[in-house]
Amino acid sequence: MKLDEFTIGQVFETKSFKLTKEDIIRFAKEFDPQYMHLDEEKAKQGRFNGIIASGIHTMALSFKLWIEQGMYEEDVIAGTEM
Repeated sequence: MKLDEFTIGQVFETKSFKLTKEDIIRFAKEFDPQYMHLDEEKAKQGRFNGIIASGIHTMALSFKLWIEQGMYEEDVIAGTEM
């Protein structure tokens, strides 16, 4: 599907993907080293009450699952208009 073929309200379901705490920390160390992704004690004091995955990490995983769903077929979208 091309971007202009999507309509508001459409729903798509991908398969699921489970991240471990180790996955979250490994990614954060390299790409998003904020305390809420790395420091369990400090993260417990924050609004999420513990370590959370980086938004960059979850967006990348969402994109992976979306591509695996086959919606873009051979179209190269390169993250445009995300």
